[in-house]
Amino acid sequence: MRVLFVDDDEQILRALSRMIDTEIDDWEVDTAISGAEALERLRAGAYDVVVTDMRMPEMDGADLLEIVEREFPGILRVVLSGQADRESVLRAIRPMHQYLAKPCSPEVLIETIRRARIFHDTITSTEVLNAIGQANCIPSLPDVVTEINTELESDRCTSASLAKIVSKDPVLCAKMLQLANSAIFGMRSRIVDVERALSVLGVDLIRSLAISLKVFSGDQKNTADAAARLFQHSFDVAEFARRLARLEKLDSQTANMIFSAGLLHDIGKIVLLNAFGDRYRNIQRQAKDADVPEWQLELLEFGASHSGIGAYLLELWGLPESIIETVAAHHTPEVCIQAGTPSEIVFAANWIAHGGDGQIAETAGAPEASLDAFLNRLQSWRDQIAAEDEQYSEEKEKICV
Repeated sequence: MRVLFVDDDEQILRALSRMIDTEIDDWEVDTAISGAEALERLRAGAYDVVVTDMRMPEMDGADLLEIVEREFPGILRVVLSGQADRESVLRAIRPMHQYLAKPCSPEVLIETIRRARIFHDTITSTEVLNAIGQANCIPSLPDVVTEINTELESDRCTSASLAKIVSKDPVLCAKMLQLANSAIFGMRSRIVDVERALSVLGVDLIRSLAISLKVFSGDQKNTADAAARLFQHSFDVAEFARRLARLEKLDSQTANMIFSAGLLHDIGKIVLLNAFGDRYRNIQRQAKDADVPEWQLELLEFGASHSGIGAYLLELWGLPESIIETVAAHHTPEVCIQAGTPSEIVFAANWIAHGGDGQIAETAGAPEASLDAFLNRLQSWRDQIAAEDEQYSEEKEKICV
């Protein structure tokens, strides 16, 4: 593992180097006193991680990371800086993966890098790793951006009303959670739901973010249409997951986390769609024609499935572990069983959203009794959802009559 620290304060660079050398034996640490020197080092040799200060003369951290993202997208990009103003935050949010605050304990910095590396090592394709590294640039749907800007101008705008709109775009949700969970805001507990994230960010910052959003262009119509369908499916899964959490009488914190995980469960598909366009849409068509799970063809084509890709992206962005775990497990029954009810619910919600009648892939590693119990829960949840929908339809008919 090669780590490059960038700071205009040589004393801080020496302290960071000593910190890593003391804790880790097998990491190679280099330092650069400026953005220009950092780029020279990066272009001369391969690195896995760049950790940079934000405020530096000539080329600051945001400028540096924009170039790193463009030239070396597979590198983990971390800002390690002091107090940040709103302008600095807005400039850093697009190219950075995570923001850590000075002073930073060795344990936090090392764990941040180490956890990302664990997910990184499960993906062998350089083109996929680069696609994940450039996922900060994934566009939003124009209609969603328009709705956000309209709502922000409304006198009735609240975190709840904004959350309903933002929830239509899983990537935007993830970015909001990334920012709210960063050290910029210094929250003591992890933020797991979009509405809470929006209340932390505040209207002014949200407005600035909305203005800066990139949207799908006219010549990306096929990709935009596919993204819109995928976004709608993600929202449907989140709603089913919320209903199942209610049926299980889970506490509000857990239910909110499950809703967010439902929104983000297919974010890996969005990465693949954005990076590979027609190539990935062809895989989706093949899966549908052959009646096989998309993730199986993804493994053959890319060496990774969308669940693993999504989990790695969310780890890079520093989202709560509970969400990452649930996203990673949403196609693997035995892992869901081990992980617990939230993962089981998102698996079930995705299955129900796809019709609730598909065959569950054969699994290994789960005791037969546990697997049978899980399959029974799936069917029970599906039937309860169907009964609720039928009751709602009947009540609606009575009102209409």
